[in-house]
Amino acid sequence: MASVSSLSSNDAGHHIDVATTTASASPTRPAALPAEQQQALHASNVAALSRHTFHPDINTPPAQQHAPFFLHGFHLREQTLANVGALFNGADDMSRIGREQDQQLANELCRLSAIEMPAGAKPNDGVVLPPDVMAFWIRHGDEAKMLYACPEINGTGFGGIATMPPAQFRQMMNAHRDVANDMLKTAQGNGEQPLLLIANSGREGAERTDGVYQQKDGSKMTWEKAHVADHYARQWKTGDQEHFPDSLDKIITPYYRTIDRAATEFGKGSPQYAEIEKQAYAAASKEMDKTRDKPLVLLGFSIDVASVCRIEEGRPVLFGRVVNGLLNDRAAENLNMVQGGKLDFTKVTLINSTVDEGVNKFAAALARAEFANSEEAAALPGIAAQRGFTYDVQGLDKMFHYQHRDQRGNTEGMSPLELKAHYSTFFRGVTAEEGIDGIMKAYDDFMALGHGFRPLFKPNGSGQAKGIIAPRYDDTREIFRQRFEQNLEQNIKGKFGDGAGYPFQVEILKELARTAEGENYDLRYTIVQGRQPKVDEHGRLSRAVTRTIESFPLLWKREPAPETARGGPLEFSPTNITAAVATTGRPAEEFVSALSSAKGISESGMNENLAKSIGLYFSAFYAFLLKTRYAREPEPQLQIGAAHILPFPARGVVGVTASNVSAPAPRDAADRADRADRADQPEQPEQALRRSA
Repeated sequence: MASVSSLSSNDAGHHIDVATTTASASPTRPAALPAEQQQALHASNVAALSRHTFHPDINTPPAQQHAPFFLHGFHLREQTLANVGALFNGADDMSRIGREQDQQLANELCRLSAIEMPAGAKPNDGVVLPPDVMAFWIRHGDEAKMLYACPEINGTGFGGIATMPPAQFRQMMNAHRDVANDMLKTAQGNGEQPLLLIANSGREGAERTDGVYQQKDGSKMTWEKAHVADHYARQWKTGDQEHFPDSLDKIITPYYRTIDRAATEFGKGSPQYAEIEKQAYAAASKEMDKTRDKPLVLLGFSIDVASVCRIEEGRPVLFGRVVNGLLNDRAAENLNMVQGGKLDFTKVTLINSTVDEGVNKFAAALARAEFANSEEAAALPGIAAQRGFTYDVQGLDKMFHYQHRDQRGNTEGMSPLELKAHYSTFFRGVTAEEGIDGIMKAYDDFMALGHGFRPLFKPNGSGQAKGIIAPRYDDTREIFRQRFEQNLEQNIKGKFGDGAGYPFQVEILKELARTAEGENYDLRYTIVQGRQPKVDEHGRLSRAVTRTIESFPLLWKREPAPETARGGPLEFSPTNITAAVATTGRPAEEFVSALSSAKGISESGMNENLAKSIGLYFSAFYAFLLKTRYAREPEPQLQIGAAHILPFPARGVVGVTASNVSAPAPRDAADRADRADRADQPEQPEQALRRSA
């Protein structure tokens, strides 16, 4: 098994401090249940849960207790598979990794990271997202330091949800259930029936033949999204009438066939093509109109959502029918880019609402830089102390917006190693308006930092590390310019559409940490919506609950060791599991390990304190993001009293105190307080365990 090599001089536990500030707090709220009592109660519940085995759905025939039918206790109905199975390019089942996660540890890390969602937040604002975490080295002479960075926070479109521990997977599905119920209520309140589009990556760069894609152009991870689609459709059951998801292909293929034939015969730029396309859209709209009187869940691919949908008054429209919900951040952003419009998170249920930051790396960097200088971030060391650990994310929370060459922050008194650590946090965005001139200015400014640093350019609207580019060690300025323009046209726009590319996120090319076997690696966390019970001043659990944001380590990802020895100048080399599978023919599981486990944390070079700290950071950042950029007016019926977990008060006011930052109450208690009617699924073993508790 691969492990991270280390030297005493490179001890990852030593942090280069870059102006971390802390804020103390004074009591302003009633005392919560004492931390010791909470931890004891939580431990007893988790111990009972950890002794329990997650058995398959009792209604699932033995022959179907595997992918694509079965996923962590959720059963895919046969009619659903019949409707959407043609979208699958096989089924890459990674649920074994989910079962290998230490459920007790994942529960504990979620508990210690829990932050209350801002007042007024809706269920869809933050369901699930998997931030990437990158370990890298900073060196100067004989000195070296391992630090951490977050390259991107991602969104709901990610593949690999099967790698989540079963309890956190169910937590995510419960959040989706709440979104479904909220969508139904909102749509029907507007005189509509809900239409939800669930998109998957997989057809980028693929070509159609007479309106039809080849099945090989699909994704081996689409089966996971089918379970989510089935879950939504179950919630919209009306009386005895079941609803099942369907394939977006059934809606769009006749339209594609017509316009593909017209393109072949007349050419896309011809007047004849324009008229035929207009007629094809009208015909598709007429067919779509027949579906208006029923809820509809459509599963498809991001590239098709961006191709066939339009934006009208901030809402997506599919052949004349309003789309009430869209699940996949990249699909939403690509639609924005193609249409030149902007989806309004207050008018359509975007899952998650944080589309800009989920897809646009520069937008996420700006938000994290703002958070780094906030009172909420300054309070995190105190919160961690109250929860029994020392807050230290080893540089992951540092972001510096490097807007021009002379703006480098306060570097007075920094050692050479500290200065390099500071420069490693620099970032910039280059917009389409700035174009290649802005790219080359960023090139010049980052090269001017010296110390052998080179810039790395990350595009917007692509995926799987495609289109990321850096100057090679021996590139001249002109050669890099030519490589950049070729990369933009062929690898980005050619595969992801004309809207992909700008804004580019620019940062320092970093020396990725490697395993002892020479493999590059990175880590993946998961932010997931949860619920916590409320605790009164006497330490009693009430039946009221509050929505929370919780985070836990998910995966340790590695790329296969190269055949040639590592050495020479630093070059860009992404950790891409999809590429590793394609190159080696080996299954994805060989390059991925469970990170919510003592073994995974140790072998990846982390420690438990770091795992807790990063989890708290991500939960607090995401709550800050929702509060500052996606604020909604609170709905009275959702206000269920003061919570004794970290609230984020009005901007500019710090309300984090020793009395309200104790570790949240145990998850099992939360589930008892929030037991939902899951008529769509047989009672799960953990439910029976809680009922008997």
